[in-house]
Amino acid sequence: MATRQDVEAAIETINDNGNNTAKEVRDVLTSLLDYTENEDMPAIPDMLEHFEANNKKKPTRFGNIARLGYSFRGFKKFSVNFTFALGINKAFDGALKFPLENGLGPILKEIIAVNNPSFVVPISGRITQRGTTHINTNATIFADMVTIGVEGNTLILIFANPKRLVRGSKVFTSIQLHTPAFFKD
Repeated sequence: MATRQDVEAAIETINDNGNNTAKEVRDVLTSLLDYTENEDMPAIPDMLEHFEANNKKKPTRFGNIARLGYSFRGFKKFSVNFTFALGINKAFDGALKFPLENGLGPILKEIIAVNNPSFVVPISGRITQRGTTHINTNATIFADMVTIGVEGNTLILIFANPKRLVRGSKVFTSIQLHTPAFFKD
C-alpha cells in the first residue's frame, strides 16, 4: 500500500507543461487509489441503533379535537426526524396529547431529554382572526410556535396561540430533533 510520501512524490513527477505519458499519470492515479491514512472503516457503533415508527394506517386522535399522522425515523439516544400532519376538528385551548406506539415514548424522551424544543410550523386551512373565519386551504395563513414534549407514551404538542386554530386548520411539517450530550447534564 502506498504511503502519503509515495503519493506526494508521484504527484511531483507530473510536469506542469505537459510531456507526461499516460503511463506516468496512470501510475500516480493508481498510487492515489492504493493510499489511505485510515484503517478499515469501523463498524457502526451500537449507539446508532436505527428506529422507525409511523401511524400511516390510522391517524392518532386527541378525542374529537384533533387527529395526527406521524412518522419518526432516527437513531436511538441520538436524533430523530419527526414528520407530521395535524388536522384540527374542533377549537381547543391547551395542549394536544396523542398516544404513541408502545415503547416509542421512552425512545423519544431520551433524544429530546429535559429540554422540550420549540419550533415554528405553518398553519393552513381555516383560522379565526378578529372574530371572523378566513378560509384558504392551499396556502400558509400564518405560522405558530409549537413546543413538543413526551410524557410516558404520550406525545404532547403545545401551540403558542391555540385559539386561532379552528375546525379545518392544518399543519404539515418535518423537523429534526437532536439534543447534544452537554444539554443533558
